[in-house]
Amino acid sequence: MSTAFFYLLCVVIASRLLLMLENQAQRPRVLLTITAVQLAGLSLLRPGWAMFVLAAVIILINLGGYLAEWRWPREIDGIRIIVLIGLFVALNIACSPRIHLAFNGPLLTAIRLTIAPYVLVFAAAGHLPIHRVLVVLAGWLLLLNEVNIVIRLLLRSLGMSPPVNPETKPREHHRIATPVSDAREWNTGRVIGLLERTIVYTLVLYSQFTAIGFILAAKSFARFKDLDDRLFAEYVLIGTLLSASSAVLLGLLMANL
Repeated sequence: MSTAFFYLLCVVIASRLLLMLENQAQRPRVLLTITAVQLAGLSLLRPGWAMFVLAAVIILINLGGYLAEWRWPREIDGIRIIVLIGLFVALNIACSPRIHLAFNGPLLTAIRLTIAPYVLVFAAAGHLPIHRVLVVLAGWLLLLNEVNIVIRLLLRSLGMSPPVNPETKPREHHRIATPVSDAREWNTGRVIGLLERTIVYTLVLYSQFTAIGFILAAKSFARFKDLDDRLFAEYVLIGTLLSASSAVLLGLLMANL
């Protein structure tokens, strides 16, 4: 896969980080922001018919996902995965050798010369293969939100749901009563899962597989008292295994690209 593909993939995934704050159907402002960021990312590419067609496809896919989320609010996670797959396929086709959507060389060089002296990270990246940097970054961005969506979808398909605060009343969303998980528990679990996947992913990239066991042990120790509840213990165990396994598989994939 080309460098342009991984660049566009990073832009797409980074823009979708806004969905981390949208557990319900996304609002119009979020849709417009995500689409605007993705279209802005195309500005570094060589102008031509392929770029404009890709821009139109991105708009249609995002709009279709937005309408589908409001039409089927119970299937939001599945819809967001389908949208990501659609964007992935569109980027892959646009960056294929037959179409060869590539960077705008003079513009990219001018940006590098302008930014590098003022931003250390850009200067440091200049000594590394840009393709490698984008591959690793794409894997890390996938772990932040997209993998979390997949895990939620898998847990729901297994008939499991996050712990619910019994004192919290159900809320109405599109005339469908849904239980509200304890906000603190939900946010804490999400942050722990994020850190867990990030650390495991980094360890895999450096081939430090032995250290992964210490990460999982530390998480289990933190939840030790809560594991007396069998249902909660099963939920945490399955979620942890799915989270760690996804980070390992993604790390192995990115390490070989």
